[in-house]
Amino acid sequence: MAIPLIEVTYTSNDEFIITPKEDKSLTIWIGIEKQMQDQLINKSNRSRNELTNLALEYVLKHGKFINSNGIE
Repeated sequence: MAIPLIEVTYTSNDEFIITPKEDKSLTIWIGIEKQMQDQLINKSNRSRNELTNLALEYVLKHGKFINSNGIE
C-alpha cells in the first residue's frame, strides 16, 4: 500500500495546513536475471531504477501496442 505524499503550508497566523500532494512516481518490483542486471549496471554505471525508467521510456516511444483483434 502506497503512502500518499503530503504538502505542508505555513500561514502568517501560524496555521499548519496539510494537503494531499500528487504522487508522481510509483514503486514497482521487477524480477531480472542477476547476470543481466550486473552486465547492465557495469556497462552503463547507472542504477537499476535509472535503467528501468530508460527502458520504459523507450517502450512508450517506440513500442507497438496491438490489442487482441490485431489492431494498434
